[in-house]
Amino acid sequence: MKKIFNYSAFILLVLFTSCVEREIDYDFDFGESVIVVSGILTQEGVCVYVQRTVNPMSPASDSFIDAQVSLFENTNQIIELFQTDSGNYLSPEDFIPQYDIQYYLIIVTNEGDTLISNTQELTRPVKIDTCYYKPRTSNKGKELCFMEFTDPVDENNFYLTYRYDEYANGELLPSRGAYWNIIGTPVSDELFNGQEKTIVHEFSIRGSSNLVRYDKDSLRLKLFSYSEDFAAYLIELNDSKLTYDDFLFDQPIFPKSFIQNGYGVFGSYAVEHYVLKLD
Repeated sequence: MKKIFNYSAFILLVLFTSCVEREIDYDFDFGESVIVVSGILTQEGVCVYVQRTVNPMSPASDSFIDAQVSLFENTNQIIELFQTDSGNYLSPEDFIPQYDIQYYLIIVTNEGDTLISNTQELTRPVKIDTCYYKPRTSNKGKELCFMEFTDPVDENNFYLTYRYDEYANGELLPSRGAYWNIIGTPVSDELFNGQEKTIVHEFSIRGSSNLVRYDKDSLRLKLFSYSEDFAAYLIELNDSKLTYDDFLFDQPIFPKSFIQNGYGVFGSYAVEHYVLKLD
């Protein structure tokens, strides 16, 4: 038995010490590089993010693009955006967007590419009429927050969604509403064309952190209204993430692009705030 063990050990030792490492080159085709534009028009101004898709096998390659980014109305250039850092462009502080004007972007890169965005009007905020909450009546369940808003009958195509920030002792809690990036966020189209006037939100008034219990003292409700183009882009962008990390069903889903000679969207959104005291 001991002799068999020694032979087995010897064979394994030979196999481990005689293994040959062989480097195999793979030539993946990731397609041509595409310029991606993420532009947003709000009551505060315009911000644009410009970058180029890169080969994932070459992470050191530069994805940011230097460009001249301008905002137009009809054939007139309204402003030129200034670059804050790599790939980010902002409108001047004295620029105030106006309603009922069809804006669009023209981006000319240092490499000679010219991109033209879709036209976009400034989205109007949807006024929140009131918010109130009902405490739970038993030890189970959660409190209910009701947010009522005016149905903007003069608006034709828009989408709504809401987020919230939670406060305790006057300080912001690390809730899902506190660290929210508008780009890539799912957008609910249940309120398409403003057919609903009340949103009901469930929440827990009590919480804990580091074994210390506390009662929340207020909620900041934020009602977002989106332009149709922006909502369509975000919804398809969210759909493309549904099969992430799924070995059997992972497949590429490409959202519709609203950028000529590139990819992305020039969208608009507005937000209405309401602080609801819980005491």
